Amino acid sequence: MKREYGIIEVTHYRVLVRGQTYYYTKLMEIGDGYAKVMKNDKWGIINNKGDRVCPMNYKSIGDLVNGMMILYDGYRYGYFSKETNQAWPCIFEMAYPFYGDTAKVIFEGKERVVNKKGKFVDEEGAKNDEKQ
Repeated sequence: MKREYGIIEVTHYRVLVRGQTYYYTKLMEIGDGYAKVMKNDKWGIINNKGDRVCPMNYKSIGDLVNGMMILYDGYRYGYFSKETNQAWPCIFEMAYPFYGDTAKVIFEGKERVVNKKGKFVDEEGAKNDEKQ
């Protein structure tokens, strides 16, 4: 199967980017110009130009929901933000999909709420903001 996306061509998980060839074990389209790619049992994310926007460090990457994807490194969870093209550190014991601009997470054994900027927005987060 051959698909073309701007300057990249995907043929049996071989991605050509500006003259460079990258090989992946798996490639899954996410939508909105992104694809999850696997190499050596680790997942990462590429954009529609073939550029790696999220490193190949993850055991799994969730679906794109409200502009965010859940990352799992085998021990902890984090997020990838489509808006900023950045991965958050995997610091949560559990992470749930974003609904609107917030998501529930388990952090240090407690259920917390984070926003898309990576800040805690629950009551405990508000107390810590007042201390600063």
